[in-house]
Amino acid sequence: MNNPGLWSDVRGVYSRQMIIPVIKTMKEIGFKKAMVFHGRSGNGAGGMDEISPVAESCIAELSQEGDIVSHTLLPEEIGLCHRLTVEEISGGDNPRKEAWRLLKVLTGRDKGALYEAICINTAPICYIAGEVQNLKEGGNRARRIIDSGCAIDKLMEWVQAQNRSAEMGKEHLESLLKEI
Repeated sequence: MNNPGLWSDVRGVYSRQMIIPVIKTMKEIGFKKAMVFHGRSGNGAGGMDEISPVAESCIAELSQEGDIVSHTLLPEEIGLCHRLTVEEISGGDNPRKEAWRLLKVLTGRDKGALYEAICINTAPICYIAGEVQNLKEGGNRARRIIDSGCAIDKLMEWVQAQNRSAEMGKEHLESLLKEI
């Protein structure tokens, strides 16, 4: 695979109108390969700063040759078996429950809507990093990473690195894992 190195990135934007200005700015400041996207909500109101698992996403991609190409993408093109609903992926107002929800996905205990949303939003990262040839392969790679247990292992490493006390961070994550 061709690895674009450190100057590659993936960005979600809050508005479709921001896609082109952001990708052009990324090119101007030196990014060699990038993708910027905005997902539609499917209900005609608003959107999301991620690849949409419920409707079309608008994308601009900066190639290593410096070209910018815009296109749209349907969730099925990344390997989503069926479109999700906004209600299936929406978070609640309880941070602890949302943490459990994420941990269930990362431990492989929940392969439902949130799992699929995470996988299709990991796809562009794998693709732009040069780890896969296309977005569909990126979604499949994300599934393999979660299913193998590597995702939860990486989260544990991150928690330990981000806490003042690595041991306390590890213990806290382990206690959350016992609750799910």
